[in-house]
Amino acid sequence: MAKKTLKSHQEKRAVLSSALNEINREIKQLRKHKNTLETQLNGVSKSLASIKTEEIRLRNKITELNAMESVISAKRDKIRRDLDVLRERLESMQEITQEMKTV
Repeated sequence: MAKKTLKSHQEKRAVLSSALNEINREIKQLRKHKNTLETQLNGVSKSLASIKTEEIRLRNKITELNAMESVISAKRDKIRRDLDVLRERLESMQEITQEMKTV
């Protein structure tokens, strides 16, 4: 009877050892998968940070360009007004010249 009990314990031990080895293999695979996912997440995070930095840079550039556009529009409007004044003066001078020719 002692042999049966010893054999039974050895069989149980072998089954438990096998199960433990299987669990350890699974844990190892899960750790590998976890590391892979963490590496991918890290890469995505860096990429996202880079994209956000580029977005901020582009937003700043747009703001700068909008400011430049405002300045250029103001200059254009001033030039148009000056041109209108010159046209009026030119027309006035042409009228005077015509009047002098008729006199």
